[in-house]
Amino acid sequence: MANGNKGAAMGKTAVATAAGSVVIGTLLLATLATAQNNLVDAPIPHATGQSVSASFEGWYPNPDGSRSLVFGYFNRNYDEHIDLPLGASNHFEPGPADRGQPTYFYPRRQTGVFAVVVPADFGEQQLTWTLTANGVTIAIPGHLNPAWEITALEEVTSGNTPPVLRFGGPEGRPGQGPLGIHTDAMTAVVGEPTTVTVWASDDGVRKSRAAARPARSGLVWTKYRGPGAVSFDKPRPAPENHSRAVEFAVDQANMSVRPRWAFDAGRDSGYYSTFVGGATRLPETGNTYVIFGGVTYEDDGTPADNNMVHRIKARHVEVTSAGTGETVLELVIEDPSETDAIRWFSFRAEHLASLYG
Repeated sequence: MANGNKGAAMGKTAVATAAGSVVIGTLLLATLATAQNNLVDAPIPHATGQSVSASFEGWYPNPDGSRSLVFGYFNRNYDEHIDLPLGASNHFEPGPADRGQPTYFYPRRQTGVFAVVVPADFGEQQLTWTLTANGVTIAIPGHLNPAWEITALEEVTSGNTPPVLRFGGPEGRPGQGPLGIHTDAMTAVVGEPTTVTVWASDDGVRKSRAAARPARSGLVWTKYRGPGAVSFDKPRPAPENHSRAVEFAVDQANMSVRPRWAFDAGRDSGYYSTFVGGATRLPETGNTYVIFGGVTYEDDGTPADNNMVHRIKARHVEVTSAGTGETVLELVIEDPSETDAIRWFSFRAEHLASLYG
């Protein structure tokens, strides 16, 4: 089964490539309605022109008795990055309008972006963050309602804590969690490199849902606030991030498991599926049918990790179940449109024995 998640456009064309041939089919999508006509269509995703709203995510106590109000935001656009300078379009009230909030807003949902420290006697007061984008104003209050207390600096189930960051090296002032860390102003010369030293350390504790995997860390650069354009090299998935199908041999007597066979084409082969996949042994042939259901990639084809904003296609491949796996059949489901492409993914496939003579 293949799904597309870029709206309900009628007659959208998908291109499926099978065994070296190209098959073009028009998929007609219809909206279902009950006799009472009480179904509501899902919102249609938009690349640009939508609003940005603040998100109050809760509060946590600090050792000195103060409290930290944690905020994120939701940019409803899929592609548009929005600048909202401090002022009428981006401010807090009451009190100082600048509370360290961002002025540059990336697409979609961003969590735990920053925190505002309030005194211990803040009580039932509220601190409201107002954003106006594309003509829509949305104001969201932060507060100390006991039901909104969170454990932002330690996961209750595992004891995992956020990484500690320092500017300048291991002796720099530490920052952790939504409060982050700020460096003093730096002076740069146009056309000359400027070195920014960042030191990061982590406790090595894995979140409970990932306790079985080895700990790893990474660093991502983004623009936070201020005028001017900032560009970064395209992020690449970590070298260990790739997808494969593995068959394991289970020895129940000795309570052990070992890999017996694998189809692993490597990270740069175009088989990196970030969020869905599967494998089935075919009784008719003994081959293995592998689904890389959510292959995420940049416009130029390089692998990517973010399946919310990058292109997605599905790749199905049938391989022999010996050696490294010789490809017998390959099916690619994708939208080749240069703009506004549907992100196709596949989470289930059925192999029809009747197709084999």
